[in-house]
Amino acid sequence: MTNQWNFYMEKENYQHHSVDELAADPDFQRWVKQPTASDQEFWRDVINTYPHLQSDILAARQLVLIAHSNERTGQWAEERKQATHDRIMQSVNQPKRRGSYRFLWVPAAAASLLFMVACIWLLWPTSVGANQEVVYRTDFGETLLLTLPDSSRVTLNSNSELRLGASWETGADRKVTLSGEAYFEIEPKPATRAKFTVVTKDLEVNVLGTAFNVFSRERETSVTLDEGTVELSLNGQAEKLLTQPGEHVVYSARDQRLLEDEVVPGTQSSWKDGVLIFEDIPLEELGNIIEETFGLEAVFQDDGIRQKRITGTVPGAHDLDLLLETLEAALKIRIIQTDSLVRFENPAAE
Repeated sequence: MTNQWNFYMEKENYQHHSVDELAADPDFQRWVKQPTASDQEFWRDVINTYPHLQSDILAARQLVLIAHSNERTGQWAEERKQATHDRIMQSVNQPKRRGSYRFLWVPAAAASLLFMVACIWLLWPTSVGANQEVVYRTDFGETLLLTLPDSSRVTLNSNSELRLGASWETGADRKVTLSGEAYFEIEPKPATRAKFTVVTKDLEVNVLGTAFNVFSRERETSVTLDEGTVELSLNGQAEKLLTQPGEHVVYSARDQRLLEDEVVPGTQSSWKDGVLIFEDIPLEELGNIIEETFGLEAVFQDDGIRQKRITGTVPGAHDLDLLLETLEAALKIRIIQTDSLVRFENPAAE
């Protein structure tokens, strides 16, 4: 009883915290930068208990991640840091375009849907029929937070689609099909050892209980593991590969094989916290992200701009204006946005 009471009191301490107070809290910073399993459980419970803190917590996470990146890569000018801080704070009180996802029934669309929303997680509708597939989709610039029937959690990134098969009975293996990008936190089933499988156009990802990011778009398919263990296999092939936390596996269509490297856990999935973390990547790669996330073509003045390198944490994973403002100031380049494209130029370009 004492431990439960202390846990409740610790949660209660945060219910009136501002964004800046959250970002300055050492326990909050530890959760953002080097989370433990108990940290994840505690802060998820804080959000469930105080849902009004959701937007403040997400904004505070952005501030901590940006500050942490600056510690490693050098400080921004004070005016740029303040401008970024002000922009993030302004976004807390602005309505977000999050609700225009499409929920589809296959084979037939349902006449009406009843949703139950608990905190930041969208709960699974209880009226799913035995032979019905469910499809979740997001538009450009949108994300969607889901809780699946087995209590697993999924964050679906922009311009993505997640299909859930009809066979989700208790104890059965669970399978979803992904096109785009999503972050998975899988609920383990030790009693039945029911597998969870993510199917993409190139790979199958099999897990028992873990947290990982899956990216499956036209240019590549990749899996990054944050917690636990997953088993990867090329579709239609017997070869399998086990990955460990911090491993990043990319499928090479040219070589028809899996390529491995190591990354800092959480960097590949930072988009779900509203920021992008880069480690010496060319601007051309960011152009791919802009095209996939916001649906705008990225155009470069010349190869010098195209190959300009980026290192650090950039806010605006789902806010294009904030992303471009930050890049323009940090890289000292000129960025022009129209309805159909984003053009990157040297400052002196006309």
